[in-house]
Amino acid sequence: MAICTASSRLARWDVYLETHMRLDTRVESIKEWRNAQLSADQVLEITGFKVNPKGRPRPSRIERLRALVEKSPKLEETLRDMEYVLPHPDHPATRLNKLLITEEYPLIAWYWELVLNFLHIATQTLHSGLDQDERARVVTEFRKGPRGGDLNHLSVCILMYTRGGLTGGAVGALSSAEVEGDKALHAKRRQQPVQPVTISAPKMSLQPCCVKGFEWDGTPEGKAIPFPTFSNQAYVTGSNSDAAVMLITDVFGWDFINNRLLADHFAREANVTVYMPDFLSKDILKMDFPDWAKNGLDIQAFISKHSRDIREPEIFACARKLRSEYKKLGASGYCYGGWAVCRLGAKGNDLVDCISMGHPSMLVEADLDGVAVPIQILAPEIDPAYTDELKEHTWKTLQKNGVVFGYEHFPGVEHSCFTRGDPGKAGELEAMVRGKSAAVGWFRQWLHPA
Repeated sequence: MAICTASSRLARWDVYLETHMRLDTRVESIKEWRNAQLSADQVLEITGFKVNPKGRPRPSRIERLRALVEKSPKLEETLRDMEYVLPHPDHPATRLNKLLITEEYPLIAWYWELVLNFLHIATQTLHSGLDQDERARVVTEFRKGPRGGDLNHLSVCILMYTRGGLTGGAVGALSSAEVEGDKALHAKRRQQPVQPVTISAPKMSLQPCCVKGFEWDGTPEGKAIPFPTFSNQAYVTGSNSDAAVMLITDVFGWDFINNRLLADHFAREANVTVYMPDFLSKDILKMDFPDWAKNGLDIQAFISKHSRDIREPEIFACARKLRSEYKKLGASGYCYGGWAVCRLGAKGNDLVDCISMGHPSMLVEADLDGVAVPIQILAPEIDPAYTDELKEHTWKTLQKNGVVFGYEHFPGVEHSCFTRGDPGKAGELEAMVRGKSAAVGWFRQWLHPA
C-alpha cells in the first residue's frame, strides 16, 4: 500500500509535502491492513510534513505529487483527481485531501478547512469505514475547533472508502470473500510489470461559495433581446455605438437581478453598451435555493452540462459578433465567467481589448499563462476557488509575460462579494462599491482612449 497526500489548502500556511517516502510501504491484504491498526501518527510518519523554509520556492501540488512518485517507483495506481468533491451529510463541501492508494481499493480520507490560520484534523485510528454514529462523533470533534497552531496536530481520519474508483461505486465494508481474496490478488498483481504512473491536473469545479449570496434591491434598466448569434437571449443595457462590454455571469445567470443591476452600472458609469448573454441555456440557479447540497443540486452534473469545452465556442462566437460591430470591446467575468474572459484575452485571439475578472472559478494556470491583453483582477481575501497558489501564479506570470494588469485585493471579504454580497454585512457593501468602481475605471481607461 502506498500513501500519498496532496492539498492546495496546506500550501496556504507554507506547508509542503516532504518528498521522502518509504518505498511503497506495503500491507499484503485489506485484512492485514485492518489488523495493523495504523494510527494517524504512523501515516504522517510515512508521508511527512515540513514547514517551508523561509525563502525556499513553494512547489506546486502537481510537482509535490511527482516528487512523491519518483520516490516510490513501485506505485502502480494512477493518482486520481485530487479536487473531486464528495458528498457528506454534515459537510457537503468536504474535499479530498489524503488518498491512500492500495492495489485494489482506494481509501478516502477527508479534511475540514477551518477559518483559522492552520488546519486541524482530529486524530483517529484509521478504519476502512465509519458508521453514521462514528462519523457524527468525528464531525463533533472537528467542530470543537483546533487544539493549537502546531503542525503536530495535523493527522488524518478515514471516514469511508469508495470501491471502483473515486467517482462512483459502492461505499461500505468489504465482504468476507473480498477480504480473503485480496491477498491472492496482491500476489498476482505484484508479478505484473509496473505500469507508469500518470498524474492528472486538478479537476475544474465550482466551490460551495459559488452558489451562495444575497439578492439586491433595484429595477434593471436594460432589456432582453434575441442575441444575434444564437437562439438564446441577452440582456442589453446602454447606448454607446463604439464601445461595448460582454459580461459573462456567475451560475445565477443572465436574468439574475444582481447581474443586471451591475450591468446597468457599467453602462452608465463606463459609458459602454453591455451585453450579458445567456450562456447557460436558461439552466440557471435561483437565490431561493439557500442550501444547494441538502436540496439535491448535483453540482457536478451542472458543471458537466456547462463545461468549458461546451460553452467556450459559444462565448467566442458571441465575442466575434460584437467585435465586428464595435470599435472597442471589453469582457467582464465573475465566478464562472472568470475563466472565460481569460480565454477571450488570450494571445492570438484578437477578440477583446481588455478584460476584468472578479473572484474567478474554474480557472487554471494555463488560462493566466495565455493572457495577452490588459487584465484586471478583483480578488477577495477569502476565496476557495481563486486560491493563494493561483493568486501567486497570477502575479508572477503576468509580470514575466509583460502583460499590463491591475490587481485589487479586498481584505476580510469572501468569494461572491462583488455580485452577491450582502449590503448589510460588515465590509461587503464597501467591497461591492469598490469592486464596481474599479471595473468601471478599468473599462473607461481601455475602451475610451484619449
